[in-house]
Order: sequence, then C-alpha cells, then structure tokens
Amino acid sequence: MSKYKKIPEKETVEKKKPKKILSTDELIIKSGITSFYLAGIFFVISILFNSGIVTIFMNQNLYLDIVDILIKTISIILFFLFLSVAVGNVEEINGKIFDWKKLTILIIISLIQSIRNGWVFLFSSLGIIILILYLWLLQESR
Repeated sequence: MSKYKKIPEKETVEKKKPKKILSTDELIIKSGITSFYLAGIFFVISILFNSGIVTIFMNQNLYLDIVDILIKTISIILFFLFLSVAVGNVEEINGKIFDWKKLTILIIISLIQSIRNGWVFLFSSLGIIILILYLWLLQESR
C-alpha cells in the first residue's frame, strides 16, 4: 500500500466544438453580402459629400479643397469596387458571367454621383478605368 492516497484527477481537457468548415458557395455568399454592405456605406458617404449635404471643406483654401475632392473620389471608387465584387459574386453563384453590360451600368451609377464637380468626375473616371484594367489583367493572368 502506498503512503499517499491517489486522488483521481479531473479532466482538464475541455471538449472543443469542431469548427464548421464553410463550403466555397457559402464563402462566396458571405463575401457578397459583406461587399454589398460596404458598397452601401460608401454610397451613402458619396451621396452625402457629392450632393452637398455634408460640406466640411467649402472653398477655405487649396489644400482643403484637394482633401474634399479626394474624399469624394475615393468614396466613389470604393463604391464601384465593392459593388462590382458583390455583383460578380452573385453572378458566380448563379453560374453566369459578369459581362460588360452590367459593368457599364455600374460605371454609369458610379459616375452619376460625381456629376456636380468636374474634378471629382475626372479623377473618379480615371480611378475606375485603372481599377477595371487592374481587375482585367489580374483575371487574365490566371
């Protein structure tokens, strides 16, 4: 007989729930929903600044005008980016191709937001064209 009485040890290992592995379709749907939300947020920001509802920097000096143009332009470009990703994900789930007709509609919707300011329209147009070329070259390299 031993000098010390054995005390049974409690189980210290907790049972972990196995992580649910998402399928590709579920990941695409999740990504599409997140992209739609982000596109909506940037659309609201773009409308607030480009329509003149929110005027933070109104002709105070050159640097603040540049910041104002940058905020408006970046919100339009990010709206286009996230909306095109969301629509592309929906098209992929449905087994269709994101064609030029839908892309043209997205470009028009994006550029309509910048109609009131020529500089914003110019920089948004250039940004969207560069973004389309980048995505096209990225797709072609695969």
